[in-house]
Amino acid sequence: MTKCRPSYLVALAAAMLAALAGAAASQARPAADTIKIGSITILTGPSATIGLETARGAQFMVDYLNAHGGVLKQKLELVSTDDANNPQLAVQAAAQLIQQQHVVAITGPTNSTSGIAIQSLQAQAKVPAVAYQSGAEQLTATGSPWVFRSNTTLNHHFDALVEYLAKVKKAKRFAFIGWNLAAGQSSLAGVQYAVAHVKGTSLVYQTQLPLTTQDFSGAIDQARAQNPDAVLIGAPMPFAGVLAKQVRQSGWNVTLGATGDFVTTDFGAFLGSAANGLIMTDTGHATCAKKRKVGSAFVAAWQKAFHRLPGANELVGADAVGVVAAAIKKAGSTDGDKIVKAMHSLSYNGIRFTAQWDSKGNLRHTPIPAVVWAKNGTTLNALTCDIQPVVHVAKKKKK
Repeated sequence: MTKCRPSYLVALAAAMLAALAGAAASQARPAADTIKIGSITILTGPSATIGLETARGAQFMVDYLNAHGGVLKQKLELVSTDDANNPQLAVQAAAQLIQQQHVVAITGPTNSTSGIAIQSLQAQAKVPAVAYQSGAEQLTATGSPWVFRSNTTLNHHFDALVEYLAKVKKAKRFAFIGWNLAAGQSSLAGVQYAVAHVKGTSLVYQTQLPLTTQDFSGAIDQARAQNPDAVLIGAPMPFAGVLAKQVRQSGWNVTLGATGDFVTTDFGAFLGSAANGLIMTDTGHATCAKKRKVGSAFVAAWQKAFHRLPGANELVGADAVGVVAAAIKKAGSTDGDKIVKAMHSLSYNGIRFTAQWDSKGNLRHTPIPAVVWAKNGTTLNALTCDIQPVVHVAKKKKK
């Protein structure tokens, strides 16, 4: 992921705001036959598979909703843009969607840093955004009322991952190898919280490296020397795939755990048999979605169109659009203020779960499934559809 200077982002956002001044916040959007929803995700670059899958799910949900009458007696239209996992490009994409396309809401971005970068534009134009896979705590810690999540934070995912591995695999000693940006820090924070609250567990090794790292031999040797029961990978592709492959090539058969963004088709294709047995929490799974009435109908429609089950990122994209559509319907309006107000009181009956949001735009407790790779990296089998993160258990005990 491209790392950019905060001062540059501020200047870039200011320039975009100047272009929008007087034209977005107070100016009524032009009448149209469709309700436009913008999408910002990763369509090019090393992590493009995540974004392409997400965009596919988002577009299918638009088509699915339109086939069932649309929203407010209007059809939805998805305007898709690419930020290439770069917050500078995300700002440009947001300006294009708001100023030129007059979208009423944005789904995305995928990257938390990109999500933070566009928040001043959102506030100026009063355009809410429902983030895709963005899992860093910082995304909703800014205080912006225009930002909502479609996934549980990475803190809670890694918290749940430790809980699951400790309970099911009897793991006690954990190592963490992740990337050195916001999402990696949130992942590490979740591990640290869990080992502080799950009796008998400890974090015996931790390191954070650049996303572009290709040689993990030093980190692998250092982690192995601490004799952990499980190694947790806190990064997406290509980092995650290269690390997992090098762990297996070193002859180390330690339990590997990961989460979220790593559940992409290119992960299994890249690792092949080396993926077998790798356990991760997931942002969604078709087996779990099919247990819900809404999810079952959506999955059936997807299978009819694609002759396969939807993947996790495709479910994420679909639900992000679904959240926006449900909020517009509840608000009875495409006005940004009304959509945001509706979102905070919304109970979204979605494909993956029933969701509600707190005052910061974070999801309240939602099911976190666990999955395992099998059949030479071609299959993700659901192990359970609902892990209870330690943080939620701790909160219940306090009550």
